[in-house]
Amino acid sequence: MARTVVVSLEDDRATVLYGSYKRGRVSIDDALRLGEDGLDDFLAKEKTREFVVVKHFRESHQDTVVVPNLRGGYLRRVVASEAARISPYPRHCFTFIAGEPYMSGERKVRDVFLYIVDAAEAEETITRFAARNKVVRALIPDALAVASLMRSALPASSTLCVFGSGVEKGLLFVDEGRLRFVRFIQSHGEGLDDFDVANINITINYCRQKLKASPSALMLVGEVGRNYSAETQPLVAAACMLPVHAAPGAQDAYLDLAVPLSAFFAERDLDVSPPEYERILWTRRFLRSSAVLWAGMAVVCAIYAAFMFQRLSWLNERLDELRAELRDIDAVMASYEETKARFEGYRAFVELFNSGVSEADVASFLAVLSEVTPRSIDLASYSLEMTAEGLKARLDGRIKGRKFVSLEVYYRDFIEAIESRDAMEVRSSRLELSDRSFVMEVLYR
Repeated sequence: MARTVVVSLEDDRATVLYGSYKRGRVSIDDALRLGEDGLDDFLAKEKTREFVVVKHFRESHQDTVVVPNLRGGYLRRVVASEAARISPYPRHCFTFIAGEPYMSGERKVRDVFLYIVDAAEAEETITRFAARNKVVRALIPDALAVASLMRSALPASSTLCVFGSGVEKGLLFVDEGRLRFVRFIQSHGEGLDDFDVANINITINYCRQKLKASPSALMLVGEVGRNYSAETQPLVAAACMLPVHAAPGAQDAYLDLAVPLSAFFAERDLDVSPPEYERILWTRRFLRSSAVLWAGMAVVCAIYAAFMFQRLSWLNERLDELRAELRDIDAVMASYEETKARFEGYRAFVELFNSGVSEADVASFLAVLSEVTPRSIDLASYSLEMTAEGLKARLDGRIKGRKFVSLEVYYRDFIEAIESRDAMEVRSSRLELSDRSFVMEVLYR
């Protein structure tokens, strides 16, 4: 339930009301009554930035127009064109109250109560607040604010309402929730006298004859209910609007505050602020929201930066530890290379030892090879390699003989001699007749 500050601007005074509205109930925290000159000092000292202003406009124009059954922005554009057509002011601001749709012939239409004020007077009020760095959240005509109170309190009745103080009184007719018209009449004083009642009776007859609707009651709102000195009786029963079960002390306070109090019941659509000012307010709200968003992002970035700084500090410490470990590793690697160089001279002996104890006996292979090699074969060289299958030997040599037939015979006899041994197997062989050389791979298990 947000707190709202309402400023009611009347002819020569201002009333300030601090309160809140929730679910049809108004809670008043404080109220001030200021003179016309005291308003500027109040605005300069008041810490509240936003106000709802209820103003009695010196001039206004009203009309009821019939428009197609539209909604939202389409309805507002049509009503705006009607306001421009009937406005008596060079520049105007307007608001409207749309009635329920009904059938007119074959078309569905609706009545719209149009209320127009002079834009210069509205801008004058807004500028007065803006000069003190204050924001007018809504500028509502006093007649429409009181009409909202009547529509909320007596939604199903036809009531003629009288409000205002001083030499000008306001009359408005609310017919079953519909605002039919607003009229301001000249008066002789604060309360109601015979002259005022005569004007009221004329207005009631106007409703009956012109509008074909008869008010069932006359409701006195605000200070007009305090001083009733008329001897002439109104054409309908009159009553003073007071809160239910109000204490005697609260009744007088309510009569003084009825008009600003009615602003709590007014819809924000009744605002007659100039469109340019509404755009300024929209921009201001957008910038404020953006500022909040950027501030939130700045906080998030600051938290993230702090986290990353802490993380980087930890990483920096870890890097220092790794650098220290690398220096130790360099010393270890240098010692390893030195030890490796010392043992390099023993590599051949170790390999020979490993091959002698774990693989086929090289000496045994050479002995068998010498047994199977005939005199016709001249072994030029051989190479040995230890594999998982056994000792793999590559034999390079030449065949002694001059005739090609004998070369083939000697070579075949040599292969058969090798394969006659169970431990030996010829894996591949190649004979070159041109130079009598051969290459042979033998596996010894």
